[in-house]
Amino acid sequence: MQWYLCLAMALIVTSVSLGRLGAWLSARNRHVSLPVAAPVQAGDPDIRIQGVRFVEQTDAAMALTFSAEAAAWYDAAQFAVVNHVRAQFFPRRAAPLSVEADYGRIASPTGDLNLHGHVRLQHQTGYTLTTEALSWQASNRTLHTEAPVSMHNATVHITGMGLQGEVEQQRFLLKRDVRASFQLQ
Repeated sequence: MQWYLCLAMALIVTSVSLGRLGAWLSARNRHVSLPVAAPVQAGDPDIRIQGVRFVEQTDAAMALTFSAEAAAWYDAAQFAVVNHVRAQFFPRRAAPLSVEADYGRIASPTGDLNLHGHVRLQHQTGYTLTTEALSWQASNRTLHTEAPVSMHNATVHITGMGLQGEVEQQRFLLKRDVRASFQLQ
């Protein structure tokens, strides 16, 4: 089952619990508000959840882990907004990639993920990529951004505008205005 479908199912199950909690708090004139800091123009969320963790497995191997400090589900628009996002991708034939960001938006029908704010992608070999926005397209397992990008390890620092990345092949292309500097040892 795809990770975004499991997240949606978890949100639905949690909504029943939150509905009961809401009824209990309303009966006692109390108010609870869980923070979700990402900017959204879809009105109030249908569900708010604290502490989200998800693991996707395929063929007895881990494909993805995902966690967020808080999530808000917008049922009519079919997306979730998540805060303090951390994910780890496990490609079939390559080293894992880790990513973290201030917040993100997950499209329920597709599983696409848009990350924003201090986005940091780390490769197990020591490369780190930073940008302010990064999008994951689940259907073809690619990453992309039009924002400024910085990539570095202990000896190389590369900057550019825009990025296209193929996660399974561990191939990343900076699109334009590329500059590189090297530390010779």
